[in-house]
Formats: sequence, C-alpha cells, structure tokens
Amino acid sequence: MTLPIVIGRAIQRLRIAAGLTQTEFAELLRGSTSLSWNRDTVAATESGRRMPPLDELILLASTFECSLLDLLGESADIRLGPGQLPSPAIPGSLEEARQVISGGESLAEMYKERRELLSNVDEILKSPKGQSAMKTVGRRMFLHHPSELDENAGGRFGVPSRVVQALAEQRYGHSLATEQRDRLGTRTPEGASPASMGAIRGHVTRQLFSELEPIVLQRLRDADGDIAQLIADAERILKPIEAKGTQDLDVGLLVDDSSQASQS
Repeated sequence: MTLPIVIGRAIQRLRIAAGLTQTEFAELLRGSTSLSWNRDTVAATESGRRMPPLDELILLASTFECSLLDLLGESADIRLGPGQLPSPAIPGSLEEARQVISGGESLAEMYKERRELLSNVDEILKSPKGQSAMKTVGRRMFLHHPSELDENAGGRFGVPSRVVQALAEQRYGHSLATEQRDRLGTRTPEGASPASMGAIRGHVTRQLFSELEPIVLQRLRDADGDIAQLIADAERILKPIEAKGTQDLDVGLLVDDSSQASQS
C-alpha cells in the first residue's frame, strides 16, 4: 500500500480513539494549531487521497501527543512515490521506513545490502548450473502453458495442443516454440528489417508444421482417430519430463560443486 494510505489509516485510528468525529477533529486542529483543515480535508487524508506535508505531520503528532513513528504503526509493504515500482533503493516495508526515520539502518546501507544480494543472485543465474536451472524453468513453463504456436499447430492438425507438445518433445527434445526460436536465431541476419524478420518467421513456422504433420497423421492412424487415446499417450510422454523438471529445480542445482566439496 502507499504511504498516504498508511498514514491516513493511522490518523483515523487516533481520531476514533479520541472519540472525535471528522468535523470535531477539524475544529480541534483549527483551534489548537495553524492548520486550516475542514471535514473534507480530514476525509481526504484518512482515505489516503491526500498526503500531509511534513510540517502538518509534526502538528498532527503534537495534537495526538504521539511521535511520527506512531503514524507508521502498521506492518505491511509500502510503495513510495506516485507510480513507484519496487526497487532495492527504497524501503520495502513500514518497519524499514521506521528504521530510517528513527535513525536506524540508513537508506544507503539498505541499498548497499540489497544491491549485494541482487548481484549474488545474478552471479548464480549466470553460472552453468544457474543457466541449466533457468532452461528447466523455461521448459516446464512451456509444458504447463501451451504456446500460441502449439495452439495454432493443434488447430491445423485437428488435435489438442497437449498432443503437439508431446510430439515436439519427442521430435526435437524441447518445445515447438523453443525450436522455432533456435532456428530464428540462426537464420535471421543482423539488422534484418521487420518485414524480413516476419518472412523468416513465417518460413520457419511452415517448415516446423510440415515436419510435424506426418508424425501427427501417423499417430492418428495408430490410434484409429481416437483423440482420447492421443491425449493419454501425450500425458505418458510429458508427465515424466515434468517430474524430472521438478527434481532438477532442487536447490542443490544452484550450489557450486566446489562449495559442496569443501563441506564434505
């Protein structure tokens, strides 16, 4: 949630605890501080539609006889700034924001720690085992979620996309979309125009369909046109691959052999 919502909810809780209506609270602020709030100001602030500036927050804390930290009393993720995307450079929770305000761990220290963590993750993913893990992740994603290419091929051949996935695994050792991507990578010249890239993609796609079509037709003949049988055959092909993918994604896959050897 955003910081204005967090602060607004805290102000609302403190007002209700004091037994004041929004109108009475606005009158109290006008009489005891330099704030010219009215009921609409209170409502907008409590709903998070209005973010009080620092001087108003200080006066509010003084009115409630609390600290600024009491206005950050919840424990939740926060988003700082309009449209701010998550970033290791900003506090990600109210507890971290409280630490910064109260003089705890500095923003620079938190940023450094998170940058180091992201760097370590990036280093792991770029290692041979990390690349293997990411390849397994991608393969499993293709198996669980048929690509548009699988859907198109299934529609053309009159079979479910799951059948196309299984036959592509048998024919190429990976998904149809992966085979298409690999071929495009080797056949698309550097600096090719969008029109040329589209033509090459179309040629590769037609080539893949022409390679799979006789395989699909043969499987249909073997199953006497029984689509349910084709699906059952496809599951027998894909389930072991999916199960192996789960095993391959064990944490040990990302552990360097040298560190394992040093621990043994």
